Amino acid sequence: MKPDFFTRNRAALCAQLPANSFVAIAGFTGMQGANDQPAPFEQEANFWYLTGIEEPDWRLLIDVDSGEEWLVAPQRNFARTAFDGSVTPEQATARSGVEQVVSKKEGTAILQRLLASKKQVHTVKPLPMRFYGLVPNPAPARFIAKLKGAEIVDARLPLARLRAIKQSEELAMLQEAIDATIHGFTEVMRQLKTCHTEYEVDGILTGTFRGNGFTHAFEPIIASGKNTCTLHYPLPKAPLVQDDWLLMDVGARRDRYGADITRTIPIGNPSARHIQVYEAVERMHQYTFDMLRDGIDAKEYFEKSYKYVGKELKQMGLISTIKLDYTSVFKFMPHAIGHGLGVDTHDPLGRPEKLLENMVLTVEVGAYIPEEGIGVRLEDDVRITKDGAVNMSGALPISLAAIRKML
Repeated sequence: MKPDFFTRNRAALCAQLPANSFVAIAGFTGMQGANDQPAPFEQEANFWYLTGIEEPDWRLLIDVDSGEEWLVAPQRNFARTAFDGSVTPEQATARSGVEQVVSKKEGTAILQRLLASKKQVHTVKPLPMRFYGLVPNPAPARFIAKLKGAEIVDARLPLARLRAIKQSEELAMLQEAIDATIHGFTEVMRQLKTCHTEYEVDGILTGTFRGNGFTHAFEPIIASGKNTCTLHYPLPKAPLVQDDWLLMDVGARRDRYGADITRTIPIGNPSARHIQVYEAVERMHQYTFDMLRDGIDAKEYFEKSYKYVGKELKQMGLISTIKLDYTSVFKFMPHAIGHGLGVDTHDPLGRPEKLLENMVLTVEVGAYIPEEGIGVRLEDDVRITKDGAVNMSGALPISLAAIRKML
């Protein structure tokens, strides 16, 4: 991304904020991995969206009234610089478009001045992670603890609404990642007859992505047989199961924009029941996609989609009554019907009442029957338009007949 992208994003955020306020946002800090090694670093998405800075421990300050902006650089000792490198002020400005890059000491003085003179400070509060059993990155909370003197306002919602409507650069980056992911799927299908394990499939995808300058947008889910019933099946290591399914939920990424596509493909000749489940999920996918258009009520879209999933589950004899709870529909499809896609793989949509033009989201449907060891998921990446929706990953077929021709 060019610096004017980040400059526009900062201006768009400040245009939504009241006078007599300022922005103060911390990027993430590094976290421990194995022993003395750092875990792979991923910048906080909102901080990246406003600055383009990928390195840990940076901060952003903006005076909403004057428009003055500062990037606050971290203190880096010799060892960290020698091992990890560092970003110079000139590099930070070239990347972000922020002209003033100051030291941590200077940044502290500027922050104290703004806290003493402004009514509100807009920051990014940490996401509650207890539901997911995760430990949040501590940097945002530590920074917020220093914001004393002004009213603290969470900027996550206005930022989510900005991020939900994709700009032309973002759409181009997403399409590039989607095309690379389709290429990876195509390579797997071309070589599948030589594979005997899930990890060999993983190797083909990873090699194809990296060989073309991409990484994985998230840990790939590559599952065969009963493993297809584990939604986030973690380690692809089991033998491929003949006459069953191979489920691949993967996405290539360059910079911060990645795809998220799922296909479930046959290994050998799956049973009639396997085929019945697949064709039901294919109909769920088509029904859900056909509903999408600019201005559709978001609640109506999700509720109708789930109810149609329930209709198919009932026809397969899995439920007797269609209820949107974990005794009925959610028992056999316990994930969302889709999610936003952008800087994060699960990008926020800003709690919209309606789905709007240039939102990008996934259509993600499935049926998982652990008792039968059958799991099927189909997922595409879709852009909302004035006239309906464009399937950005539509070049990768879904129908079994078309997939078999690729094998």
